[in-house]
Amino acid sequence: MVRRILVPAVVLVASFLLQGCASPKVVPAQSHSPSDPSSIKLYQQPPPLTYEVLGKVEATENLRWQENGDVTPVVEDLKAKAARMGANGLLLTIDTAAEPDARLVGGNYEGTLYQFPFRDLPQRTAYARAIYVHPKK
Repeated sequence: MVRRILVPAVVLVASFLLQGCASPKVVPAQSHSPSDPSSIKLYQQPPPLTYEVLGKVEATENLRWQENGDVTPVVEDLKAKAARMGANGLLLTIDTAAEPDARLVGGNYEGTLYQFPFRDLPQRTAYARAIYVHPKK
């Protein structure tokens, strides 16, 4: 009888512990030296590691359809701006509470299809969050 109750309880506790370890952790932003734009990774979902949100970067130039949906000029602009902030990643998600009019728009970058946050008003703008992902420890 005790064994029937103990096993499910242990499994439940273990699942909570494993879920807690796997979730990303956002920590307060710190100052970072400028980084190399070519080293910045794109994240469609928050990285599974500890990271900082350094700020939002926006692009308003080159927002037109390119051949094969190529968005290289826009991404390179976002990466350059994020690199000046010391970022090593761009988070391509929308905070629906803070950005109710934003939507995701698809585009190809280096042969991969990504969904980029985009808004039309007050000006057509593609954007992302510049993040600093902490190395694994």
